[in-house]
Order: sequence, then C-alpha cells, then structure tokens
Amino acid sequence: MKKVIVFLILALICGMIGYIIKSSGSVINLEGRSNTVKSQNTESGVYPTLATSTALLSSTSTSWALGVYTTIIPEDTITSRFTVKNLIIGQLSATTDYEMVLYSSSSSGLVELGRTRFIQPSSAGLKPLIPINTPIVVANTEIGAKLASETASSTASTSLMYWTY
Repeated sequence: MKKVIVFLILALICGMIGYIIKSSGSVINLEGRSNTVKSQNTESGVYPTLATSTALLSSTSTSWALGVYTTIIPEDTITSRFTVKNLIIGQLSATTDYEMVLYSSSSSGLVELGRTRFIQPSSAGLKPLIPINTPIVVANTEIGAKLASETASSTASTSLMYWTY
C-alpha cells in the first residue's frame, strides 16, 4: 500500500510538469508521445551577447492588445538548431502586468513559439528573468515578439537565453 501511495504522489508530481518517467528511461508526456530522456543541447548563449538589448517591444494604446512584431534575434544569427529557455527583461516603462508572445519568423509568416506573463511591481524592483521553453527552432531563424500590457502604450526591452542542439 505504501508503494502505491508513493507511486501516486510521484505520478502526480511528474504530471504537474507534464511528464511521467518510465523505468526504461523513456518519458511519456501528457500528449502521449514517448521520448528518450537525455539532454542533447551542446551550449547555451544569450542574444545579444556582451551588449545592451536593442529590442524594444511596445504595447498598443489599448489595454491588453498585442503591439507590433519586433525582431529580437535577426535571421542568420544562430547557426544551429536552438530553443529559447529564458527571456531577460530589461527596461520596463510602467509598473504594470505584461504579456509577451514569442514568434519565429519566416517567409511563410509568424509562428507562435510561446507566451508568458510578468509583472513589474515597482519602479525600483528587480527586472525579471522569465523561463520559457520553446520547441526546437531551425538554424538561422529570426525570433521576435509582441507585447501587451494592462497599462496601454507600455514598453519593455528584452534579451533571450537559448540552447543550441
């Protein structure tokens, strides 16, 4: 009985993160796909590196409406397959709630990679490092974002941390 309870607790914890690990070393995610558990990333990086972010995202003049698409990582910059792991938020224009949508861009249009929310609780507060886990992106792909906020016409500068494969 104790083993069953321990198993159920572990299954619940794993279920909260979206995976159940089998004794064979493979993983079943909540969508039913099976993957082998191993990290295949080769290195991590930040963009821009050794420089201040020039990607300034803007929300619209309407509360909670996405602003225009802004490039964060230009095309042909990351020459290996990669995933974005963190957003590094720089300067925020307002003490408010924000939502950012990350996209890959190609000749066929924008593809949403992920979406996250964050808050700037006070002008003196720490700038957030926001975890995000995107699908693997093809090498040389442009990455950008759109921003919305509770306070209309807000801005946020951002950088990205990524892993290559």
